[in-house]
Amino acid sequence: MEDIKCLYEQVSSILEAKGFHEYELYASQNEEFSVVVSNGQIERYNVNNGLGVNLRVKSGNRIGYASTTVLDADSCRALCQGAIANLDLINLAEEQFIFDGKNAVYEPLDSYSDELDEITAAEKCEIARKLERYTLEKDPRVVRVHTCCCLSGSVRVTICNSHGLELTRRNNYIGAYIIPVVADKDVMNTSIGYCISRKKLTDEQLRKAADSAVTKAIELCGAAPAPSKTCPVIFRPDAFVDLLSTFADVFSAENGQKKLSLLTRDKLGTVVAAPCFTLIDDPLDTTGVNSMAFDDEGVPCHRKELIRDGVLTTLLYNLKSAAVDGVDSTGNGVKRSYTSPVDTAPINLIVAPGQTDGDGLMKEAGSGLIVEELAGMHSGANPETGDFSLSAKGYLFENGAISRSVGNITISGNFYTLLKDIQAVGNDTVVSIDGIVSPSVLVRALALGGE
Repeated sequence: MEDIKCLYEQVSSILEAKGFHEYELYASQNEEFSVVVSNGQIERYNVNNGLGVNLRVKSGNRIGYASTTVLDADSCRALCQGAIANLDLINLAEEQFIFDGKNAVYEPLDSYSDELDEITAAEKCEIARKLERYTLEKDPRVVRVHTCCCLSGSVRVTICNSHGLELTRRNNYIGAYIIPVVADKDVMNTSIGYCISRKKLTDEQLRKAADSAVTKAIELCGAAPAPSKTCPVIFRPDAFVDLLSTFADVFSAENGQKKLSLLTRDKLGTVVAAPCFTLIDDPLDTTGVNSMAFDDEGVPCHRKELIRDGVLTTLLYNLKSAAVDGVDSTGNGVKRSYTSPVDTAPINLIVAPGQTDGDGLMKEAGSGLIVEELAGMHSGANPETGDFSLSAKGYLFENGAISRSVGNITISGNFYTLLKDIQAVGNDTVVSIDGIVSPSVLVRALALGGE
């Protein structure tokens, strides 16, 4: 933090002398670790520590950007020169902003675990070895492990600007995942199990990840296509997380303004989903791995219900898109990296759980398809129109009970229609490795493409 403050003071001196009085320095310091083990031995080991600084300079309606990874006097001068030079290259139609921070109130947030700092690299390697061992011991049909990884990360973000704003936030996590290969009756299959936490991973969490991966891989072994039809579909939590992640950008007000989403400001207060569906973005919830008290523009974050009981209550805004609609930013201005311009995105996306367990959802639907895994998200989904056609694996169920596994099928539909066709939401919530929180979701009908 002291190095960043020192750099900011140098930047400020240079810019003020050149007649620029509105600017922002954004710094991101990342520490990433991963280890992959195979047969108890380290196969790959990676440690990546990096610091990146981005300078934004405003002049009229123009914003100039420049970035550096070096904090010395020469780099400081080059940073300022680069941002000023880029003012002539970037001239956007929308008004640009450097957040003034007036009347801003920031919620206290404990999103950093000192306990994770105490976990050594050797201990993380042992976590991966344990996960591999638990997986191989789970069932004799596990013939090998395709991938077993323990990973951790931390980030420190600092924002200083010419309006006197000085903010710092910290975030960290640890996680592990396993992909076993199983063989059953000469048929082989894989699946994935994972866990993620802000505390040291326990043996119970590792065993649960191993059990989940092995059980799912075995159950889906030899999964065969099913007859094409339209039927009720239950998305298991991980599958609905993948679907929601693919279409998360439809909640960006900027995408609505650009006609890249059907969810626009004039849809606020209207029914866009079933009454049983509530979708929340809560940056202050430390359950998710992306928790933050302020966004990448320095705007305070807060909990917001995007959809409440089926009704669209808000979109997600950064400062620029908020000005277009004449509203306040929702604190969802995000940078994909320190070099990136400010975009808009959810931070901790949460589907509010219902009251029904998995068996209850099957009984409510009667017969249909359970989707356990989805694939082809990038090529088979169109966030602009909402249409999707995705490869899937899962189970057919009849009379409220699973009948057989299915694979080599597609499910097709439209995301906007799907939201309205949600029949029930389960209570089996999971936190994905991306930080999205979701239970199982029962959809009244989707097209199944198979035999």
